[in-house]
Amino acid sequence: MGLIRDARGDSGAVDCYRKALYLKPDHYETLLQMAMWLQKNGDPARARTFKARAERAKPGLANSEGEMQRIRYE
Repeated sequence: MGLIRDARGDSGAVDCYRKALYLKPDHYETLLQMAMWLQKNGDPARARTFKARAERAKPGLANSEGEMQRIRYE
């Protein structure tokens, strides 16, 4: 719902993103959408916070101890 509202330019999109993150705080795509929405609407500091959360929640990057690792492309 947040994506649809965001595409329409509806400021209610942020409420949908917040609800989704309440239900699943580590949802990668929603964290990125929230970061982009905040950046677009003039809050770059909070956008960086959500980008950092998304990086930590990025699927497929957890090692056996649950810590996040960055993939290096060569």
